Amino acid sequence: MMTIFSLIINIIHLLSASIWIGGCFLLIIFSGSKTFKLHKESTSIFHTLSGLFRESVNASMILIFLSGIIMTIQKLSLVQTSLSYAVILGFKILISIWVSYRIWKFRKTNYPKYSNQIKEWLLGYNSFIVYGVLIFLLAGSLESITLN
Repeated sequence: MMTIFSLIINIIHLLSASIWIGGCFLLIIFSGSKTFKLHKESTSIFHTLSGLFRESVNASMILIFLSGIIMTIQKLSLVQTSLSYAVILGFKILISIWVSYRIWKFRKTNYPKYSNQIKEWLLGYNSFIVYGVLIFLLAGSLESITLN
């Protein structure tokens, strides 16, 4: 019975994370398209799409955190962890909390723009996809540590 529960939690976690990362990626590609920018209603369309996307991000983030907490508790109760596992897990949790804070902050400030391209990629809307991929890579590292 516990393995079915674990499987369901893993599926929920992976689907939610995929929706979040994939949605960010598609929104970035769509809004960055030169054809899209030429359309006279592009700003209005983008605000409508981002509003719809915001709801799926909210649901995905809640499901990611809840399922992630359950998965972490399960994994820590079953596996002897090492210092490297704890450090990577802690880093992954810190990045997740920071991304959540940045998303909340973005919604309060109405998607601010940054003066240079480096700051835009580190702190702007596009950074969410970068940090999401980093979280996926850290999850893969945690999995490989527990398999060894």
